[in-house]
Amino acid sequence: MELIKSVPVQVVITRIFILIIPAIISCSSTRPRCLEYFDQIVLVNSGSLNRTQIAQLIDQVSIYEPKVIGFNGVFATEKSGDGVLINTLNNIDNLVLAASTAGENIEKSYFDKNRFGSTDFLLDWKDEVSTYQLFFESNDSLVMSFPLKVLQAYDSSYATLKRNMNEYDIIYNGNCMCFPIVDHKAVMSNNVNDQLLNNKIVLLGYLGDDYNPGFCVEGERNVFPTPLNAVEYKYENDRNNMHGTLILANIIYSIIKQNE
Repeated sequence: MELIKSVPVQVVITRIFILIIPAIISCSSTRPRCLEYFDQIVLVNSGSLNRTQIAQLIDQVSIYEPKVIGFNGVFATEKSGDGVLINTLNNIDNLVLAASTAGENIEKSYFDKNRFGSTDFLLDWKDEVSTYQLFFESNDSLVMSFPLKVLQAYDSSYATLKRNMNEYDIIYNGNCMCFPIVDHKAVMSNNVNDQLLNNKIVLLGYLGDDYNPGFCVEGERNVFPTPLNAVEYKYENDRNNMHGTLILANIIYSIIKQNE
């Protein structure tokens, strides 16, 4: 009979840790982390809807009575069939539109009612979006940023923030797992909890042709590198870039936290 040698308990425990710890590190390095699950900002994926469909989506979102609706998209030129969209924009008072201050002139919606905000991003030396401004310069005047415009519609106390072009660090709450996100199909089919959008900051914008829960980036359109690419993920892949609408949500989160 072969004798079985006993192994000290300490050795067994050490070997178990050697096997388990690398797996834990591997999993945690690819899983998005959140500072918190922040449900005061809700994102609605508008996908690749046309203007009439966007108008219908805005109308449907407004039924849930959010505090403010921000649409991350610029209607720079007139198109045939804009009647439905124009009617929606005229009837939704708590809607903030996007503009771009890139270059010398501001590009905004041709039927805007002075309720636009700049959605331009600042790139640091690593070509990452790591800071934000409350105001941008355009034609020798200051244009309010989209996040601040949204926040002022949400809470008038944000109107007291100083008008300047200072840069502030973005406090990234996290990626797509850190805010409630719903697809336009769920909203249009009334498959949304009544309290999810009610009295909230609701941002509409492109998050993929069809938002896929669990995947932070679907498609390559309107995505930007952020500091989370290196911090949260240990492999390099453009899928780790962040959609512009989600970056705007993180900037809004930053302004809230930095002014509490």
